[in-house]
Amino acid sequence: MLFDRTSNEVLSFNNSTAFHRHFLTELCKACEEKPYLICDGSGPTPTISNIGQDVAYTISQLHSNPYTGPYCFGGPIRNIGILNGIEKLDAFVTLTEKQRKDIVKQFGDYGNIYTIPNFVPQKEKLNIEKKPNKISIFSRISHEKNLEGAIKAFKLVVERRKNARLEIFGRATLPGELKELKKIKELISKLKLENNVFIKGHITDVDKEMAESITTLITSKFEGFPMVLIESMLNSTPVISYDLNYSPSDVIDQGVDGFLVGYNNIEQMAEYIIELLDNTEKAKEMGIAARKKVLNHYTDEAVIPEWEKLFEIVATKKRKPAAAGKTEVKTAQVESKAQKLLDVLNENKTKIIQKIISKFPSLYILINTNETGIKNALINIKGYKTIKKNHLLDISFYLESYPNVRFSGMDPILHYMYHGFKEDKKPNPVFDGDYYLKVYSDVQRSNLNPLVHYSLYGINEKRKIRKS
Repeated sequence: MLFDRTSNEVLSFNNSTAFHRHFLTELCKACEEKPYLICDGSGPTPTISNIGQDVAYTISQLHSNPYTGPYCFGGPIRNIGILNGIEKLDAFVTLTEKQRKDIVKQFGDYGNIYTIPNFVPQKEKLNIEKKPNKISIFSRISHEKNLEGAIKAFKLVVERRKNARLEIFGRATLPGELKELKKIKELISKLKLENNVFIKGHITDVDKEMAESITTLITSKFEGFPMVLIESMLNSTPVISYDLNYSPSDVIDQGVDGFLVGYNNIEQMAEYIIELLDNTEKAKEMGIAARKKVLNHYTDEAVIPEWEKLFEIVATKKRKPAAAGKTEVKTAQVESKAQKLLDVLNENKTKIIQKIISKFPSLYILINTNETGIKNALINIKGYKTIKKNHLLDISFYLESYPNVRFSGMDPILHYMYHGFKEDKKPNPVFDGDYYLKVYSDVQRSNLNPLVHYSLYGINEKRKIRKS
């Protein structure tokens, strides 16, 4: 209920969305000129997309990666408001061109999807010398930041460069972050890196710590556009980053102002770290190139004009009807279901594959053979059937524990085999896949999912599935 003390009018709204729409509409009507509403978060997007076109220009911006594992086009989509009603907006802004293309493929081309990157304020270069052994990470301590990958890579560095030092800066205050912090500390202890890896916590003088580092590392599982990437580069420090979605490959020129590393390729990351530790002058040269790039493309002076240009486009452009989304399959328009299936497969694991093809386990497994080869594919098919027959994956537990699996519509067993284990999910309350993999070296060499191996071999061999 809204009680207006000036007019004595009382209005009733059925839900918060209707109330928010009324509030924003009244706010916009009070403006002398038609205003621009920019939604910077996912929650209010459905509200602003319902504001009348005569009242305001509506713009939403996507800051994060909308996919769950494997965090790329074709993976399950998170249920976030910012993806609802794209067609109703005057503009939908992504942070990278690659993400823009994925959104168009996923939801259709409405002629209103644009790319404008994040930016940093322009700053004078700090007069700070680099510390010859210092490598840094700037990140909150959370599961998706995958700091374990960086620490494991640094173990390889320390084996060859005893004085190397990794400093991790960032908060760990929320329950999930504290849990992750405990895991990180245990890993540091297990790898005997107490004299080389240091958890520094939250700091305020980020620029100083970045500037004196030889390089900074990014090992996240996914990102939208990590600010630490361009912040580090602005401080004349090159970045070594996993080639993840989204942004590192859009910003970094390989070997010029940073290095891109294949995801979870700790050996390659270690090699690049050692290369810069051994050649401080090269790190400085790459840092100079990195700062120049940010000044030219990713500061407020470079990016704000892009927003101004977008405002002009939005104010003059008429919305065009939506083109059909590429992930929609309309059977009536397809001459051959088999041909349509092949077309979908050629688009590299679209959402249709996740939801529909996973209903045919053997076909899904064959499609996803990748580098493991046909022999492992046949073993995986047999393992899938054994897991299902013996109820080794507790479907109720799995779906209740991980709601995104239910949302994806994917077969839970296949989800665990191809995504869940990599995301540290458990197939049932007692099976510890990480433990099983670490204890039995033959499982590691087999390239099989640990639950598949256990279902086919481990049960008969009475292998342990968790610490006693």
